[in-house]
Amino acid sequence: MLGLIFAVVLVVASTLLWHSQRTMTGMQRTGSDMTAQALRRQMQQRGMTLARLVAKHLETTGLLNDGGRTLQVVTLAREQPDVLYVAVYDTQ
Repeated sequence: MLGLIFAVVLVVASTLLWHSQRTMTGMQRTGSDMTAQALRRQMQQRGMTLARLVAKHLETTGLLNDGGRTLQVVTLAREQPDVLYVAVYDTQ
């Protein structure tokens, strides 16, 4: 179960980091560097928080073998405007 949690956290955080870096590429480097760094940190924190929440819910639903609830949690996470995709890996 720990592998599943780690995988979800890693995937969501990586996705949000990639998205934030892509967004930052379009920003001008002059006076916006500090703002871009702060925004990147906030996006990373949001990604980690979302990944932890999804992992926690999936851990609970995984223990109950509730596929419908698992799909609901994954769908809700995917519907977030700054999430590109959600991947769930189970070690079993």
